[in-house]
Amino acid sequence: MDSTEGLEQFSGNVNEARKLYRRFVLEGTGDRHKEEYYDVLEGRFLGDKEFAKEIKAKAETPGYVRMKIKPEALLGAACAVLGRRRVEVTRAGKSRERVRNREAICYVGRNCTELSATALAKTLGGDATCVSRSVARMESRLGIDKEIKKVIDEIVSAVEKSKYQASNLTPHTNIQLPSHDDHSIRS
Repeated sequence: MDSTEGLEQFSGNVNEARKLYRRFVLEGTGDRHKEEYYDVLEGRFLGDKEFAKEIKAKAETPGYVRMKIKPEALLGAACAVLGRRRVEVTRAGKSRERVRNREAICYVGRNCTELSATALAKTLGGDATCVSRSVARMESRLGIDKEIKKVIDEIVSAVEKSKYQASNLTPHTNIQLPSHDDHSIRS
């Protein structure tokens, strides 16, 4: 584990940061259980009232219902919509198109299904932090580009259909997510 980032919070000088960190830990060592860290609201939220309000507002926002689906089924439905073979999406590489496709799959997987970041990462051949970063990048693009929203909606629709009509998925040919610097992105 690299401690550099943590120590930088205390000082830019490594030796000074170590001293300050040591003092910080020793000051907190005598502290006992603090009830405010365990304040559970409505039996579901661990945190203060503002945090609970923020989470509840997000949960009550109209949007997609989280669907139960296996990671492989999500991948299959998404690949059909994207007009790509699974290997084109899951193999290693950082081509713009592959990254955009994976970001779309991660976004749908995390926001529209009950899949965990770990399950998606395993299916896509990455790690959970990559899934989280992909979701964040896609969220920022969704507000700018209507075409990406259409692709996401098509993937969601395909996932919904695959739950009931697994054999009736029709691939859409050559739907590609626009690149971030593509001129088709609307401001």
